[in-house]
Amino acid sequence: MVLFSFLLVALSAHADPLNADQHRRAEAMTNYFENSTIYPQYGYIENLHDGRGYTAGRAGFTTGTGDLYDLVKNYCVENRDSNLCGYLPTLERLAKSSSGSTKELGKNFVKDWTAEANLSSFQLAQDLENETMYFEPSQKIADRLHLQTALGRAICFDTIIQHGDGRDPDGIHAIIERTEKSFGVVNGNEPDWLMAFLEMRRQDLLHPSDPTTQEVWAESVDRVDFLESQLKKQNFNLDGPIEMSPDQPSADTLIP
Repeated sequence: MVLFSFLLVALSAHADPLNADQHRRAEAMTNYFENSTIYPQYGYIENLHDGRGYTAGRAGFTTGTGDLYDLVKNYCVENRDSNLCGYLPTLERLAKSSSGSTKELGKNFVKDWTAEANLSSFQLAQDLENETMYFEPSQKIADRLHLQTALGRAICFDTIIQHGDGRDPDGIHAIIERTEKSFGVVNGNEPDWLMAFLEMRRQDLLHPSDPTTQEVWAESVDRVDFLESQLKKQNFNLDGPIEMSPDQPSADTLIP
């Protein structure tokens, strides 16, 4: 646990452009979009048949894109006795080939993932991977775009979680480029730019360049609808409470 403790201290020392409540609400919104609850679901694992293999954990790490392999590889540095470590060669092959197959992992992988997710050490590993692989890069993108609002930064984070940080036509960078080509740069008009960006993201969800994701992504346009609703409410500071499901309010849907 020495490595993870060191990393946690290092991460906490980084300047966060969001205050603690804004950061928490940004992550809670994405948690809800991913798993229909505002709380991180470390044990979640499912083959969505979207060409990415297993989608698992709090950030939707996938076996086909390589972030799940990176997570397990980093975790096994300090947890060599974990059953997940035995899957590293297969996870590496799947990542390198961008394979959506899951059969090579065998019938026990889901059980082993779920069991490991009950351990605080694995939950911390997921938190750290989420921070370094997704949250911090999303905030660097927000800086480059000169986004000033907490809502704009939360939108960047949610987009990078779903679309990734790669240079493919469905990634966040491609969506930004199409938005700038159509609308222009932010240039002090952040609310309208964000609305244009979300509309461009909606079109990508409905018509992705990767056809294997189309059915699953088309079902997720409601996350764009919700983010647009926060723009229309002018909740630029991510003030709470935020009710993710007004029709079915519960402890799992209200972000204080």
